[in-house]
Amino acid sequence: MRINMEVSGMSNPQRGSPDDQFIHIDDGDEVRHWSRLLQVTPEELKAAVCVAGTSAMQVRAYFKLRNQQSYTALRKVRMAQT
Repeated sequence: MRINMEVSGMSNPQRGSPDDQFIHIDDGDEVRHWSRLLQVTPEELKAAVCVAGTSAMQVRAYFKLRNQQSYTALRKVRMAQT
C-alpha cells in the first residue's frame, strides 16, 4: 500500500523532514513547521531568526525571553493601575 506523503501531511522524503537544530527561513515548509511549533506567525519567526540566528535553541530562547518581558511589562502596568 502506497501513501501519498503530501496528502498525509508528512514531509516529502526527497526533501527531508524539518531540521530540529536549525531553522531555514528560505524553506516554506520549515517556516510553517516552526511557526506552528512555536505558536508564532511566520513574520515573527523570520524576525526572531534575524535577531537570534538560525539555531532552533536560540530562537526558542528569544521567544521565551520576549514572553517573559511582555509578562513583566504587563504586570507593571496592572500594578500601576491599582
